[in-house]
Amino acid sequence: MGRASGAGAGAGACAGGGSGGGAYSKAVVTVTPGSTYTVTVAASKTGSTTSNTASLNDGNPTIFISSGGTEVVKAMGGSGGTGFNANGGGDAAGGTGSLSGSIGTVIFLGGNGGTGNGTSSGAGGGGAGSTGVGGNASVGTAGTGTSQNGGNGGSGVTTAVAGNNGSIY
Repeated sequence: MGRASGAGAGAGACAGGGSGGGAYSKAVVTVTPGSTYTVTVAASKTGSTTSNTASLNDGNPTIFISSGGTEVVKAMGGSGGTGFNANGGGDAAGGTGSLSGSIGTVIFLGGNGGTGNGTSSGAGGGGAGSTGVGGNASVGTAGTGTSQNGGNGGSGVTTAVAGNNGSIY
């Protein structure tokens, strides 16, 4: 049984949108003795204080690759929230929980990141786990990860620093 959880994404600067939580995927994987397999565990990402490009803040995937080079289990990381536009003002959209690109027979979506506003950055969405989807964040309040294998999102910040990291389960 291959199981994978994607990493949550980095948030923008103070008042930027929060990141989406990582997905959870699982599948039965047939292995052959003596064969070599590759497992890439999603590295965490630190929130940015400068990037206004959400895709630069996307979370990393966790991937199980067969001996033939085929991805057989993949859990995508959450998408990054948008950076706050100090010149244009307005709210900064939170990133979405990941699903697209994930591979497995069971896939659960990570929670959506919170919207950043003039006072707080958006918090991170909760990570999906083996029991279901991650919880959505609301402005600076983090989304809750599932009780099995899903970490909580990071809380929003009110100063011009990188967003808080989410937790591992």
